[in-house]
Amino acid sequence: MYTELFSKANHQLEDMMQPARRLQGAMVDHMAKVTDFQLDTLRGYSELGMKELRALQDVNDPQSLQNFMSQHAELLRTFSEKISRDMNEMVKLQRHFAEDLQKVGRESASRVVQAAESTAEETARAASQTAERGAEATKESAEGASRAAKSAGEETPPKAQESGSGKSSGSGSRSGSESGKRSA
Repeated sequence: MYTELFSKANHQLEDMMQPARRLQGAMVDHMAKVTDFQLDTLRGYSELGMKELRALQDVNDPQSLQNFMSQHAELLRTFSEKISRDMNEMVKLQRHFAEDLQKVGRESASRVVQAAESTAEETARAASQTAERGAEATKESAEGASRAAKSAGEETPPKAQESGSGKSSGSGSRSGSESGKRSA
């Protein structure tokens, strides 16, 4: 009985740990996606910056400065668009992660409720069985005590006969007369 309870408790513990494992997996996946995103973003911003520095290196006269400034305005527009796209992508990553967390939370809550209900049912069943066994043991004990009392009651008269035959050191006249009456 206890082995079965421990086995079920172990199984329920594994079931309850499964959402934690899913949560950990979701967090690791999210961290990997965010890290990849940040590395790609950093690479993109670095390339834009390096392109701007190379263009600045080519400035020699007023005409090249004017070209640089027009390219710089284009670079700022590109940079602004890239920031906007990157922010939207980060929001999508965070939203997806939040949805995963909510899904794991709902599953975890339902598993905890199921495990609690199952444990309560098993405990009630075990308590009922224990109570039934206790009642049966009490009944058997009472029946045994009743049989013992009956057999003790039946054995009392023969003991009285033995004590009346003069074996006891007490007043034998009365006991002897009573045992004589009984044998007659």
